[in-house]
Amino acid sequence: SDPLEIIVVVPPGTDKRRLVAAFSLNTEATITVISSGERVVQQNGATPNDFTAPVLYGIEVAKEKKPWRYRVTVREAETNARLAQLSFPEGSTLTPAFSPQVKRYTVVVPYATRQLRIGARAESQFLKSVTFDGAAGGGASASGTVDFSAGQERTVLIETLAEDGVSSDRYTVLVRRGEPDRNSLLASLEAVEGTLAPAFTPQRTEYSLQVPFTAARVALRAKPQSGLASVSLSTISDSGDAQERAALEPQGSLANAQGASVAFTGVDWLPLIVTVTAEDGSK
Repeated sequence: SDPLEIIVVVPPGTDKRRLVAAFSLNTEATITVISSGERVVQQNGATPNDFTAPVLYGIEVAKEKKPWRYRVTVREAETNARLAQLSFPEGSTLTPAFSPQVKRYTVVVPYATRQLRIGARAESQFLKSVTFDGAAGGGASASGTVDFSAGQERTVLIETLAEDGVSSDRYTVLVRRGEPDRNSLLASLEAVEGTLAPAFTPQRTEYSLQVPFTAARVALRAKPQSGLASVSLSTISDSGDAQERAALEPQGSLANAQGASVAFTGVDWLPLIVTVTAEDGSK
């Protein structure tokens, strides 16, 4: 657009009232400044101007009807290195609530967290960089991934650098793993064909199921109460005088409408064990 915009960032404390602009030109031209409606011819690289407000330059080239116009705005580099926001994955709890003046926090993350994505937004749109444990992320908004695959807690250092390249700030976040889910109960257990006896209740662990004599397979459906728990199907095999749990290779899944089915041939009865494993490993 006309005029072309040029923004110059100078160090903090620079006196903008008598700055000198130098133009590199590839042809002869007359440099002017339009100040208070008057055209003032400039001596390239020598004439000072007051840049406390934008200065409008005109580059007048012979045989061209209109000058090339440039509006030059000079501002001091910002020294504000503070953050305006820290963000964490859903399910995390930050204590205390974020404030730019508070430099130490604790965040509790879900027990199953293996990597933590931290977002940061600066108060200044001109922030130079944000680093997460030394890994740099540029700009006023940045994010970093922190490994949290081992241990119950770790400390993350977030460092900011202002636009002036000198001013900085530091935020320390203690990341702590939350308590695991310990619920190993079933929400439902049912046979795809036939009826369990007695009726299912989460606290009861033994049931019977009668199927037709000609049945070649038997199928069960099961759903844990906790979305963090898993279910599996096994049986019992006789080994001498001892009984051991044995793996099965069911078709399908306990969680599906068709359930998980196992072969039921050559035997009159078959013990099936539905195991619920909670997030903390309890069964």
